Amino acid sequence: MKYFSFILFNIIFIGITLVESRRECIARKGHDSPYCVCNTTYCDDLDPIVKQPKGTVLVFETNKKGDRLKQTVVKVSTQYTETADESIVLTIDKNTKYQKIIGFGGAFTDASGLNLKSLPQELATNVIKDYFSSNGIEYSMGRVPIAGCDFSPRAYTYNDQNDDFELKTFALQKEDEDYKIPYIKMARNMSSHALTLFASPWASPAWMKTNGHLNEGGLLIGNPAGYGQDKLNLMVYDDYGDKIVNWADVCFNDKETAQYINGIAYHCYGNGANWGDVLEKVHQRHPDQFVISSECCQEFKILKAGTPVRLGVWDNSESYTRDIMINLEHWTRGWVEWNLVLDMYGQPNWAHFSSEAPILVNSTGKEYYKDPKFYILGHFSKFLAPDSVRVSVKADKTVNGFDSVAFVRPDNAMVVIVYNQRDSPTDFIIKDQTVGQIKTKIESRSVQTYIYWN
Repeated sequence: MKYFSFILFNIIFIGITLVESRRECIARKGHDSPYCVCNTTYCDDLDPIVKQPKGTVLVFETNKKGDRLKQTVVKVSTQYTETADESIVLTIDKNTKYQKIIGFGGAFTDASGLNLKSLPQELATNVIKDYFSSNGIEYSMGRVPIAGCDFSPRAYTYNDQNDDFELKTFALQKEDEDYKIPYIKMARNMSSHALTLFASPWASPAWMKTNGHLNEGGLLIGNPAGYGQDKLNLMVYDDYGDKIVNWADVCFNDKETAQYINGIAYHCYGNGANWGDVLEKVHQRHPDQFVISSECCQEFKILKAGTPVRLGVWDNSESYTRDIMINLEHWTRGWVEWNLVLDMYGQPNWAHFSSEAPILVNSTGKEYYKDPKFYILGHFSKFLAPDSVRVSVKADKTVNGFDSVAFVRPDNAMVVIVYNQRDSPTDFIIKDQTVGQIKTKIESRSVQTYIYWN
């Protein structure tokens, strides 16, 4: 084995300092990875990101063994050093630019609002703080269901009066006042960014559909009308699978239809190993249209009554990591989780399905629990501020289970996110011509975010 085969000009770390000013996680044993407990007296948090002097790198790591956005400070100095043969070299090229970030976030479903309302007010407020504030993971985007969705206590739309094509009975519902609007306002007040909201119908009224049901497919009856760009920004598709290519082609190749459309939305479900190629095809054919992942959740299924959803399943956190990394590497500009919070059974859902969420609520115990995926999402949402631009990062060798993506933020900070799915630590080097080089390591089954300023 050759240990020192070439020499590079670089910046190497001369020490790592653990930062402990934040409140740390109260860990509880999960399926195979810990989750964090919050109650009325204590909850872990995060420090705001503060610009560091040149030569200082902030490093954050979340891993299977239990670190949750653990922060270290890497001090650097410029000098020549020898590089181990087996180290991966990541070369940053800030001049090669790709898409600009719109945001990361979650959906203000009725289920989320109902579960927040079941908590003591200070805990519900803290959940929103955890998601949107600078002491949390800094979500910058929110999806707002137009009326109900499957994760609502009941099936409804804003116009359930049969044959009311003039929409005379169209109206907001009690769920909006109780479960959506208060928490949207709270999030806007707490957000460290301007909060981008988009509205999405889960279904048309049953009487407007050929199958007569809110779910189970069906087509619209009548002649739906549209609004131009002066009235509304529209995204098409908002579904999953490679049908997105044909949908985009049909919509954007029809000039009359295309005038109403501003972007493309898709879901994470069932997207196969070639999903990156699918997104590349969409971008090549329609390069002027933005693309976002508008919905994603895990373990969506019907559970036996009384069966709680599992917390601390590391494979599910890694699944989110892979999905987001692939999407970002292929022109996606935003990523939105489904429910902000659910109860311990992944409810309520009028169709009797359950799902995981980054935060689960135990209203009886007056606690809520942050799953590892909450912190995984934070590796992206907290550091990739809106208008961050993806830049080129290339590895000198292909290593299965190792991936990276790089962005330049509006404040000129460089962000590099690295993912190690391997069962062993991995040495690697970040080479940036504008700064130098960072020699470092990532633990097994880990995600890291690096941020530094020129």
